[in-house]
Amino acid sequence: MNKRALQKLKPGRFSRRGERGYRWRVLPHPKVAKFVGLQITTPLYGMLVNAWKEEAQVLKEQVRRMVTFPTYKMLDKLNLIDAVTRLGIGYDFEAEVGEALKEVQEKHHYCGDDDLSTVSLRFRLLRQHGYYVSCDVFKQFIDANGNFKENLISDVHGLLSLYDASFLGIHGETILDDALEFTKMHLESMVNQLDSPLAEHVAHALKLPLQRNEEKHEQRYYISAYEKFDTHDEVMLRLAKLEFNLEELRDLTKWWVELDLPRKLPFARDKLVENFFWALGTFPEPGLAASRIIMAKTCAIFTMMDDVYDVHGTVEELELLTDAVERWDTSMVGLEDYMKAIFGAVVAHMEEIEDEALKDGRQYLVHYIKEEVKRQIRVYMKEQRWFKQDYVPTFEEYRYNGALSCVLLLFTFQVIAGMKETSQVVIDWLLTLPKIVMAALDICRLMDDVVTREREKKRGDVASSIECYMKQYEVSEEVAIEAINGCIERDWKDTNEEMIRETAIPRRILKIFLNYNRVMEVFYKDFDSFTESTTRTKEMMEALLVHPLPV
Repeated sequence: MNKRALQKLKPGRFSRRGERGYRWRVLPHPKVAKFVGLQITTPLYGMLVNAWKEEAQVLKEQVRRMVTFPTYKMLDKLNLIDAVTRLGIGYDFEAEVGEALKEVQEKHHYCGDDDLSTVSLRFRLLRQHGYYVSCDVFKQFIDANGNFKENLISDVHGLLSLYDASFLGIHGETILDDALEFTKMHLESMVNQLDSPLAEHVAHALKLPLQRNEEKHEQRYYISAYEKFDTHDEVMLRLAKLEFNLEELRDLTKWWVELDLPRKLPFARDKLVENFFWALGTFPEPGLAASRIIMAKTCAIFTMMDDVYDVHGTVEELELLTDAVERWDTSMVGLEDYMKAIFGAVVAHMEEIEDEALKDGRQYLVHYIKEEVKRQIRVYMKEQRWFKQDYVPTFEEYRYNGALSCVLLLFTFQVIAGMKETSQVVIDWLLTLPKIVMAALDICRLMDDVVTREREKKRGDVASSIECYMKQYEVSEEVAIEAINGCIERDWKDTNEEMIRETAIPRRILKIFLNYNRVMEVFYKDFDSFTESTTRTKEMMEALLVHPLPV
């Protein structure tokens, strides 16, 4: 490809030029085009992408040599691993990073003289990668009264590093709870007095803590922030930019247009793009494109299925649909047209999953996936029966059923059908609804309830966790919300514990649930950015999906 042709193509400009189409052309789906201006790429752009991929392979080898170079000081090695991870290129060097961290862990107990920043960074990186490290390493920063030493306040980088580390706490680690309170208070008080770019870095961390931020969103932010650091490495920066852009949404949009569900179910939420964003956060690894596509399709369909049960169908109609799904009656005799449309979409998607499972020799998984579809429908139906009977369940009764209403288990079974890490051990483990799975389901349900409570009240929906808690314990809404937020924090500690516990379950499987929680933080922190996605979520999706980083 000649240089002149490459120069004509400017990623991020969306006008069309002549028949040759050097610029990107807008996709035909009007909702997507209007919402974020998503683009379909030309053949010339595909050639450019191929050129980028070739360059990326060369850069990867250079970065690999950096990660494995043996003469770095401990802090240099830690900073390098941290940058590689946050730039989103760590997946290319998992083995090398693993070996480096193993060396760090072995030397961990011989570094008692390190400063706050180093101790906190080492603690965070090891826990993020599955190593258990005692929180006692922070006792050296505690004074005789049991408080963090006052002289730490002048160390902004150390405070920020400790703040990031404090979110890796597990149950009973009060020193990390105290660390969060201490660092948050002082960082909030000083953020407006800090110089750039440190001020922006602190503000970003306070808004979305690193452990709870969706990886792709953090990557997009960190690439821009890292570029401003005096110590940044140009090779790592360019590799991160080259690997950032994705093209899967083009194929998803074509599938969605052909499925035509938004026209057939105009009352339901059309959330393909938002669900792809969710999938991108849950499966950020470059090699998991198939997982992203499966999750986005499943969640887009079941977002509409949820609205069929919540806002449109009568209880009598929904009983018929539930019965048809339970029997897997694909003839759909007796169903309303809108029900045939949504059930037909589920059946077609299942057939696609089944075909892929057969190719991989994992047809036995189809049974489990179909059973999860049926369980999903039962949960939806149970809520509608509660609503019809004007029944307010106990908080725990609602919490369990509401947790299962998330589609997490369904798309997890679908996705693992194509993962080499999948085994009968993994399947049996999932069927027991283990702690990390229930924590993710619970976070999903409870965070959604807290931020959507006003809209649900106006809509006349089934009682949420807040109303159930208020009635059962005879408390105010404010007290109920505080208690529910406490449940969410305990779920996060359960998740942190499971991520560092020795287990036969592959770490990639466990990370599905950690990453799912992170996307919940992005979508539902203080506001329902999934349903009302025209402001904050729109900006994030444009940054991730529309405007490629200049390379």
